[in-house]
Amino acid sequence: MRSAHIFRNATLEALSAIFDAGTDCSFSGYGDVSDVPAAREYFWAYTFPFESGSENLAGTLDAYLSGLQLVLKNRVPDAPMTLLAMAAPGCFAVAAQNDFVAAQVARYNAALAKIAETYPACNVKFLPDETLNTIDWRLYFLTKLAFSPRALARVADSAGTPAKPLPVPAVRKKCIVLDLDGTLWAGTLDEDTISCDGDYPANAFRFFQTRLKELAQSGILLAISSKNDMEAVRDIFRRQKMPLALEDFSAVRCDWRDKAEHLKEIASELNLGLDSFVFVDNTAAERGWVKSALPQVAVPDFPDAPYDLPVFYGDLLTRYFRAQKLTAEDLQKTEQYRSNAARERLAGSGIDYESYLRELQIEVSVKINDPATFPRLEQISQKTNQFNLCVSRLRERDFEELLTLGAVIAAVSVSDIFGDSGCVGLAVAVPDGNGVFTIREFALSCRVLGRKIETRMLKLFEEELRSRGAKEIRARFCPTEKNRKYQNFFGDNGIGA
Repeated sequence: MRSAHIFRNATLEALSAIFDAGTDCSFSGYGDVSDVPAAREYFWAYTFPFESGSENLAGTLDAYLSGLQLVLKNRVPDAPMTLLAMAAPGCFAVAAQNDFVAAQVARYNAALAKIAETYPACNVKFLPDETLNTIDWRLYFLTKLAFSPRALARVADSAGTPAKPLPVPAVRKKCIVLDLDGTLWAGTLDEDTISCDGDYPANAFRFFQTRLKELAQSGILLAISSKNDMEAVRDIFRRQKMPLALEDFSAVRCDWRDKAEHLKEIASELNLGLDSFVFVDNTAAERGWVKSALPQVAVPDFPDAPYDLPVFYGDLLTRYFRAQKLTAEDLQKTEQYRSNAARERLAGSGIDYESYLRELQIEVSVKINDPATFPRLEQISQKTNQFNLCVSRLRERDFEELLTLGAVIAAVSVSDIFGDSGCVGLAVAVPDGNGVFTIREFALSCRVLGRKIETRMLKLFEEELRSRGAKEIRARFCPTEKNRKYQNFFGDNGIGA
């Protein structure tokens, strides 16, 4: 009788259907490569580790490859071995173009292809294109069966058509405010039934927390709005082993007050507009009240069953949070807001304003005409509203075109004793060929307003333009509802229209 042994990290018994009738199939334990039995053929079927967060993904995939090397060494010599390429879960990608998860999966699959080149008895097979779109999440959380028997029976010799581009919202929201009981974990705190580890439904909430941590690592701020006692919440985060820690949240409100008031306070604390918030709560009454009281806040419906949390999270990405590209500043955003909170505490310590600025030891630096900064400058131009004086809404390709016209493009970075705020400002000036430079874009993130940085930024930019032969510097101000308070900024600093 023919024999086949399948190495797997999840429930994949349906793979036996791809072998000839009469083949005796045996299976490893989940992730177990300690036993490599004698067999006529082998199948390496490690599927995407949904339970692994992005910070652990590279190490997890490396461990899979190390296990595979061990199997190759200890299998029956020259026995055929099929290697199943991993399918990247694009529905959970936080960026459409430079997503870390997709890059790691591509690296893993390239390693499989290299092994197949090295070992003639090995070949790579692929799951059908629609596999990741037809996952039965209820079965996955209950039995760890991610893929249907029908999909597993249709592994193919080649990859399918390239995936369609992932949808990206027109404007990326900046903060997700979350309830706790029944939203971030199973059970309720006051009944001491909290669980985010173990079998269903706890594993579904653990999955949700893991994805939210990835979202935070991509620059989205997490906040808590919960009707619970703050000390009890601190205690549960200390005692429970969860993907998210209390320190992952940029703002926390735990008391029995109105949640609309919570959101207004959080918006003030983070210096963000309410229209950049998404409120997630499993209680329909709380969602309804926030919708009514704060129509600027996005309030999606929460799933009735925890096993639908993966679909809910994918919908959050599509509607509110997926970026086209992630920049270095995106990846540092949570830490930057923590630093901002430290600055606010210093400002509220009773010292006068000028002393406060001296204590900060602010450093402002400028990079000129550096294409590597253009993705971040696009973000500043597109997203900044309050201190955006020209409102040109430039794209990366626009900066590239401006360079060919002789424009001077400045990327402004700021740091102080509390940390590096990264690239937070943008200035663009275009020459007319007769010594006149016109500023056609001048924007600074609201995160650093109120520290006279805009004035220093203009002075540095003016010095740069003078060094390039500017005899006269002009600027155009385009008034909007949000920037009107700065309409005299250029004139007050000696720049004419």
